[in-house]
Parts: sequence; C-alpha cells; structure tokens
Amino acid sequence: MQRGLEDLGIAPEDFDITELFAEFFAELDEMKDGNKQEQEEELKERWADPRAKDILEKALSGEDCDKISGGFGDFGISPTNPIPVNRVVGEYKYLNRLRFDGQRLMYHRLGPLKVKELGGLIVDVYEVVTMDGKHWDVLCFDFYHPRRSKAVPVGYIYSSDSGSVEERIL
Repeated sequence: MQRGLEDLGIAPEDFDITELFAEFFAELDEMKDGNKQEQEEELKERWADPRAKDILEKALSGEDCDKISGGFGDFGISPTNPIPVNRVVGEYKYLNRLRFDGQRLMYHRLGPLKVKELGGLIVDVYEVVTMDGKHWDVLCFDFYHPRRSKAVPVGYIYSSDSGSVEERIL
C-alpha cells in the first residue's frame, strides 16, 4: 500500500525546525561516555536560554516504552503514534534494522512535524522504500526517549543484523 504525506494529514508548511533545536541535538549527540550527570549539567548551563529548557528536559527524561502512552492510529505510520527512539542516532539504528518482506530499507528524513493532537509533540518523519522499490511508506519517530522501541509497524520485522556499512544507505 502506498501512502502520501497528504494521507497522513501532513502539509509541507507543517515542516519547521529552529536552528536552536538542531544545534541542541547536535551537542547532545556528541556527549561522550563517562559521567553522564556531569555532562548533562554542563549542557543545562550552556542551554540556560528559556527557549531551550523544554527541549533539554524532554531529551534528558522520556518515557521508557515500546509504544508511547496516549498514542493512537497505526503504530509508526501515524504521526499520532510515533515510534519511540533515543535521539536521531536511535532513529538511524532502528531504521537500519527494520525490514519489510525480508528486505533492507533505503530511507531519508523528510523533516519534523508538530502534532497538535499530542500536545504539540515534535515527531520526525522519514520516507522509506524497500531495496527493490516495491514498497514505499512514511514512518514517524519520537526521539525524546531513553531507548529505542522493540515494537515494529504492521508488516515490518526488526532484524538483529544492522548490515555492513556498504549495505546501508543513509
């Protein structure tokens, strides 16, 4: 089944992300192993700007779940029921292990979307297609969680093998 952005109620004007948001997550992704609490405190100091406070709090504390509380609609397909993952890196790792009809997926990020029905939650939207091009879909992610979901959208499977770098298309 083929879905278009219009089928999900997504209009191009809904895609909006601020430089502040992108810059914060770039710094958060650069956090190294070590004293996590100390690194989080350092981030909080640098991001004392009130506009960044909500983003920081969501990123550092999220629901530990396979499906978000209050989500509705088709899991992973509907913006109102996104796949919970841990930041953008979690999105990539999840997508690299996702399969449809046993095939790896090619994917690219379409952008963020503000979901009014979930209190203004920002979800990331990805276009995915099987390697043979026969299946195309749009998947939605919520990256404010401490881990990646183990649940998959209907028709997909989650492989234990993420494949070699040569086999992945980012």
